[in-house]
Amino acid sequence: GGSGSGYSEKLSGLEAYLREGTSLGAFVYPDAPFEGGQWWTLPPGTRSFNADKYEGYERAVEVLKNELAKTRPEVVIGHSQGAILIASVLSACGHEAFTRAGVKSLVLNGVAYPSPYPFGAGEGSGGLKILVIVGSEDTMNPPEQAVKTVQGLRENGFEVEVVEHGGAHAFPTDNDDVTKELKRFLVA
Repeated sequence: GGSGSGYSEKLSGLEAYLREGTSLGAFVYPDAPFEGGQWWTLPPGTRSFNADKYEGYERAVEVLKNELAKTRPEVVIGHSQGAILIASVLSACGHEAFTRAGVKSLVLNGVAYPSPYPFGAGEGSGGLKILVIVGSEDTMNPPEQAVKTVQGLRENGFEVEVVEHGGAHAFPTDNDDVTKELKRFLVA
């Protein structure tokens, strides 16, 4: 977890690179509603991918939807719980939660399968593009969790691109191959 302002600082170099020569709009970094920058809470020893419930999930969805309505971003980037939150909203609500707010692209880094909110029969993507970034050495949310999430998204009619790298859980801002692919995806 971390605060929105903390992520803004961590990703400032990446944001500058992505904006260079493009027409990407403002980057917004909302604060998660729970202590420690968490979008929900879990019992000790429980991970998001094996949880039966995300305590405070409804509040997290409300914060996300309010932020989307207020800022109307073209791109939403989620990391770890933020990425899982995006995946769970896609599972529970479909693309409308994002496309109604003008979102065109989603980027999920360090995502795990949202086990309390499994994917069902798909309705299509609504034109929403999704990029999933997977670190082969991610021990927080192991790569097989990202693979399971991608499978669920695709079964629901979403077009998903995947970029893999040899790193761990952190957003790979120092990996030129990943940042170039991210920029290509966002401006395509």
